[in-house]
Amino acid sequence: MNVTIVTPGHPGPDRKSLPPALTAPYLAALAAPYADALAICDLGVAPFDFNAPTPEVAMFTTTMAQFDQVYAIAKVLKERGSCIIFGGPHATLAYDFDPRIKEIADCVVLGEGERAVPAALTDYLNGNLQSTYSMPVDSLDGVPFSRLDLLDSRKYSSTTVVIGTRGCANNCTYCSIKDMYGQKYLKRPVDEVIAEIEYQTSRPGLGWLDRKLVEFWDDNPACDL
Repeated sequence: MNVTIVTPGHPGPDRKSLPPALTAPYLAALAAPYADALAICDLGVAPFDFNAPTPEVAMFTTTMAQFDQVYAIAKVLKERGSCIIFGGPHATLAYDFDPRIKEIADCVVLGEGERAVPAALTDYLNGNLQSTYSMPVDSLDGVPFSRLDLLDSRKYSSTTVVIGTRGCANNCTYCSIKDMYGQKYLKRPVDEVIAEIEYQTSRPGLGWLDRKLVEFWDDNPACDL
């Protein structure tokens, strides 16, 4: 099946000074075993190409500030026959409050995706897709390396992005992390983090070869200090 993953954003003159958001490349790694064709559309660097072939499955990571943008694209793709899967903060935290989510989405991944995304795609292929999947994880061991190769490295800063930890053990009233993942703090094995850094910065021909600056896409990297 043809899968496109869409991440929200708005192009601007300073966009090339920023690294790519890790969510879409990471989702692509989870979806890859189920997809015959796989693409990422980062709306922060380019608008959605409605002239391209319509994906069989369109996966959207949603944020509260940019859900209008996601909704507009998802609505068109749904009318063209795409299966729409939402995930991310807005779909998770506003599922019961924003009627547009249930209106458009064939499926919503609530919270973490490591178990839920493979389950949803497996069920879709078997003709048994559920309306929601909520499958928390208790370990980051063995998470796949993100598919940064699906992005055009020329459109981003010279930074490689990886994840070392997820979540936060604190209970700050102003923060949504505990509502997304639960009040937990997961650590990825150090050797796996190092292996991904070496992998992402040493592949010739993919444009990330000189990306020796590494940014950790962690919620609270100092949580256990």
